[in-house]
Amino acid sequence: MIKEVVIILLFLVICQGVLGIYQLKKYDKFIKNLQTKYQGLDRYYLLSERAGDKFQSLILIVIMDSSYNIIEAYYYSGYTVFSSFKNIKSIENKNINDLLNNKTGYKDIRNLDVALDKVKNKYDVILGEKVVS
Repeated sequence: MIKEVVIILLFLVICQGVLGIYQLKKYDKFIKNLQTKYQGLDRYYLLSERAGDKFQSLILIVIMDSSYNIIEAYYYSGYTVFSSFKNIKSIENKNINDLLNNKTGYKDIRNLDVALDKVKNKYDVILGEKVVS
């Protein structure tokens, strides 16, 4: 009985590892496609942040210009590796500061406000470093 349980647990751990690799490859491919799309264009920045808890997290990817306007936005959220990136049309072509102040247009996506705040903070650091150097 114990032997069978150990074999099942070992099988589950191996499946978790294989599916985790699949999920990372899917993420890398998506990022590379976005990078290729904006390659050579000045003042566009690709930023990615994670927000959430142990059970459900959200990965937010945004393309922003130097005026804090969101050009494109995608999120990945789900319980399985078969989830995919979804476009967030409601926040595209809007200023991230306005979105964070008004909190309208994205209430239906869990943890999006936290991820947007993290993206803005990271972007402040990036622009601050560029201004200094």
